[in-house]
Amino acid sequence: MNWISVKDRLPEIPEGKVAVSVICAVFDRIYEECNPGNGYSVAELEFEDGMFLEIGLGRKHWDFFPVSDPVTHWMPLPESPTISQVSEESKGG
Repeated sequence: MNWISVKDRLPEIPEGKVAVSVICAVFDRIYEECNPGNGYSVAELEFEDGMFLEIGLGRKHWDFFPVSDPVTHWMPLPESPTISQVSEESKGG
């Protein structure tokens, strides 16, 4: 999988869903100050209503909040392992 620039394309939300989880490259200004030339962190974020959101603790419960640092690139999450793959791995095969 390759990174997709948010300037080229944004994630598509599957029909019948309100959001989609994606892997994002987030430019962190503070991290860049500590590691010049490498100011990116990678995070799993939700994409909904044209915004990248991260989960956080609100006043009374967990909620989604807009990401404070700019997301520059994203990629789809890989497919989850199937139950048969997990079962085979637990058997050592």
